[in-house]
Amino acid sequence: MLENIIARRYARAFWEMARDKGKEQEFAKALAALAQALGRKELLPFWKSPIFEVGQKLAVLEKALSALHLPKEADKFARLLILRNRFSLIREIEQEFERIYEEEVGRARALVYSPYPLIRRQSRELENTLSRITGKKISIETKTDKTLLGGLVIHIGNFVLDASVKGRLRRFARGIG
Repeated sequence: MLENIIARRYARAFWEMARDKGKEQEFAKALAALAQALGRKELLPFWKSPIFEVGQKLAVLEKALSALHLPKEADKFARLLILRNRFSLIREIEQEFERIYEEEVGRARALVYSPYPLIRRQSRELENTLSRITGKKISIETKTDKTLLGGLVIHIGNFVLDASVKGRLRRFARGIG
């Protein structure tokens, strides 16, 4: 939980710098490249470990930065994360930055769970309906959840809409129990 709060603060600060410079999309791509190259799960112990000195971590970062060709602000941000021992949060920071970016431009992502794969027409109709309801351009990602009996469970940011049969039965059982 604390890590999420910290990641949110760093993402917000990086977002504000990107917005002030008018480079939101460029910074988003740079952060995604950093997270993809250096935020892999197998590298997390290295970034978190006090055994490795800051100089060693900076050396690894420098090698990666020379190959990635990121804007100088992204380079400085990555170095700052290492100096503050927060580089292990790069994935969370990148995800939070993306969420802020989408919110600022009026977009949102919805994660939709259904008991069966949705066909393209159903996905488009659901995107359109959710876009009308939220007032944002919604893009959906669908996942199949065989534990659902019917209906959908939709996640948009922190909002969860449980329109599944399983959810209705659970609420019914709580109501009579």
